[in-house]
Amino acid sequence: MLLLLAAGVGLLQAGTPDDAAGDAHAGTAPAARPVSAELVHAYNQAGSLRDFVRHALAHPEAGGAFYATQVLRRCRSVLATTAQEPEAHAAAASVPHATAAGGRARAAAATLRQRCAGLSPDDLAEEHVAQAITDGLERGDPLLTMALQAGKSAYQAPERRKSLLFDLLASGDPLLIQDVALRIAVQTDLGTGVRGHRFEGTFHPQALDDSVELALYLLPCGLGLDCTWAADWDLLSRCANGFECAGTRQDYVAAMLRRRPGAYEHTLAIYQRMLAAVRSGQVAAFM
Repeated sequence: MLLLLAAGVGLLQAGTPDDAAGDAHAGTAPAARPVSAELVHAYNQAGSLRDFVRHALAHPEAGGAFYATQVLRRCRSVLATTAQEPEAHAAAASVPHATAAGGRARAAAATLRQRCAGLSPDDLAEEHVAQAITDGLERGDPLLTMALQAGKSAYQAPERRKSLLFDLLASGDPLLIQDVALRIAVQTDLGTGVRGHRFEGTFHPQALDDSVELALYLLPCGLGLDCTWAADWDLLSRCANGFECAGTRQDYVAAMLRRRPGAYEHTLAIYQRMLAAVRSGQVAAFM
């Protein structure tokens, strides 16, 4: 149902000396300011991310290599799609009475291209991205390190996957949680073989209960990601590709649930509990 952005925990700056002794087995982690807090603010700014990529690559200690390579991968996809459809864009622009939906889709596509403006083919080349990853890992990028570990999670035991998920959520980083943690948060119920999410001790099958998945979709927003039309890759991509055009993720969720009385309020309540759990370090609620 959801097209969650996917890409794989981050070390945290200690909040106070007393916060430093979180015990993963006890189900808590020290709540602290993510190392990437300043990068998140810059990532959220509207317009071209070219200068952001340069700056981020120079700061792997703050998760910059992870952020930069995520941008480069997204822009490679955006610009490749644009290059493949020049005739379609020209034809759409020539329609004298284009629909409002078509106009929004073109505006979304233009915003995505603007986010990638100034990045050259060399910047987006797979060899450059691979080298940026190698350099980031060598220089100790904590978010990139966790992303790489999570990328191997499919081949690891369930308990190891839970440990990785715990660390990813404990990082508090909105992009890492969105692109990596939410991908491995999907679990298989051992009793039924059904896939879904676990929260607060209850298993929620994907096919039967979308409230948890929608709440997870909103979670990065509460952690600092700009989830509006101005900068949200997911909203813009949905609209540009002919799907829903929503101003914010919250608007999108409301639209998805509009025919089910009380479902939106129920989903928001779950989202608020999830947000409180991450902020307080009680991430075992997701295990």
